[in-house]
Amino acid sequence: MMTDSLHPPHRKTRRVILVGSAALILIAAVLIWWLNRDIEAQAPILTTQTPLPSARHFHTAPEESQLKIIIDSRFGEIEGFYQLNESSVELEPDGGGWYVVVNLTFDARTLDIGSAQLNAPMRAALEVEKYPNGIFIARSTAPISDQSAAQTIELAGQMELHGSVQNYTIPTKIEIGEDKLTLSAQITIDARQFGISIPALIAESELGTDIQVVAYRAE
Repeated sequence: MMTDSLHPPHRKTRRVILVGSAALILIAAVLIWWLNRDIEAQAPILTTQTPLPSARHFHTAPEESQLKIIIDSRFGEIEGFYQLNESSVELEPDGGGWYVVVNLTFDARTLDIGSAQLNAPMRAALEVEKYPNGIFIARSTAPISDQSAAQTIELAGQMELHGSVQNYTIPTKIEIGEDKLTLSAQITIDARQFGISIPALIAESELGTDIQVVAYRAE
C-alpha cells in the first residue's frame, strides 16, 4: 500500500505513454531513414531569375537572416531553423515606382530542430538529403512608390520544397534604406501539398514559417 501511494497509477500510466510515444517516434525515424538511405540528391526545379541591369541590387546576409519553421508536435510547439543561402532582392524600376523581386534559396540539409526527439524524425520525413533545395522566387504584385516608409507588399511567386513547386502570394513587410533592405513574413505551409508525409505520431502536417531577410546594397 505504501508503494502504491508513492507512485500513483495515473503517474505510471503517463510515464508509460511518454516512453511509448518516444519509442514509436524513434522507430518511425529509423524506418524512414532506411527507406531513404543512399539516395542521390535531386536537382532543383526552379532557377533564380537574372536581375535587370537597371535594378537596385541587394545581397542577403545569411548570418543576419532567419528562416524558422514552427512545428506542432506531440511534445508541444517546437522551432526549427534553416540556413538561408546567399540570395538576392532586387528593386526593378517601373515608371515612378519599383517592383520588388526576390530570389531566396536555402539548403534543406541545414535544418536543425531544437528537440532531440524530433530532429532526426523530421529531417527524415522531409527527406532533406534527397531534396536539399529550397527556393522562393517572387515579384511584388504592385510597384512601390515611396521607399522611405515601412510598408506591407504582396509577393507572388513560386516556392520549391521537397522536389515540388507550389504557387504562393505572401503578405510581406518591407523596409528600404539607402544601403539596407529587410523583409519579414509569416505563412503556414501544408506539408502534404509538397508531397511530404509527416507521421501523425510525430507532428501535424501544417508548419508555421517565419521569414526574416536582411540584405545589403551591392557595390
